Amino acid sequence: MTTFTRPPPPQGAPPAYAMVTKVYRRSLRPIVVGIGLLAAIWALIWGIASFRDISIDKEHAAKLEVFDIVLGSLYMATFAIELFGLAAAVLQKLAMIRIYAFASLGVAVIITATELIRVIIHFAFKSTLINECIALSTNQTVETRVGIWGTKTTTLNGEDASTFCNSAWSHDSFSEIAWFIVAGIASLLFASITFSYYRQMLDPTSVVNATRAPVGQMPEHYNPPYANGAFGYDVGVGAGGYAPPPGPPPAQSVAYVPQYDSAKLPEYERGGYLDASDDKKGDDLKGGTDPFADYETLRRNSGSRESAVEAAKFV
Repeated sequence: MTTFTRPPPPQGAPPAYAMVTKVYRRSLRPIVVGIGLLAAIWALIWGIASFRDISIDKEHAAKLEVFDIVLGSLYMATFAIELFGLAAAVLQKLAMIRIYAFASLGVAVIITATELIRVIIHFAFKSTLINECIALSTNQTVETRVGIWGTKTTTLNGEDASTFCNSAWSHDSFSEIAWFIVAGIASLLFASITFSYYRQMLDPTSVVNATRAPVGQMPEHYNPPYANGAFGYDVGVGAGGYAPPPGPPPAQSVAYVPQYDSAKLPEYERGGYLDASDDKKGDDLKGGTDPFADYETLRRNSGSRESAVEAAKFV
């Protein structure tokens, strides 16, 4: 008889959701640290370059000096926020990560604004930029690459400097627009990663909190030893309250009612807490009778009988 088998149906979520779950199970902390470090270095380099342009623009294009100050300040603000984010990710402080998550949205706005300002300056001050370039490059030596054979050194005169600067402006037009789009998308993507890391820190079952559990405590993302249910063991659930027994409390002896002296040990009297008379003989030491009297009498009588038997052997 021929039997036909088919593979079982797929288990778990669809592929797209499974991919998201797989990524979310990994800690985003290394990604946040890496991207934050790169963003901090990038902002620092551009901030220093903007402040250095102030002295150059003051001599050749004074109207651009204000833009240099604004751009340099925005880049340095981004650098400060990224440094704070690096400290938050390294220390894993929830309050600092919360602040950094919302500040990352501000960083995205700042980066988008700076690149937009650069695009506006590039097109609105075209003649100013080209004239400044001509003034700086006239009678200067430049190196241009010639195919695969190397570079060519040329000293620019007035006409060559004009051609060189117009070509450089046209080339930078595409770069400014492309970088504006890339920087805006990248900053928003990094802000979303930062918020995802913040959500991981809020989730006690995430992998990022496994290393932050107290020593000696089982991480909460592990399954409990017994499943909860009708016959399960509820891990972490304390014992509930108990109803008092019916009826009044049992009578107590005078020695154990309230207002007794807590500095003294309780007296061990006959009967314990209840006034019961379990001692049938009443031959305790307090009554003046030796409680081992019966034992001593039996021992003496037994010894007398053994002595008589030994004496009879020698007769």
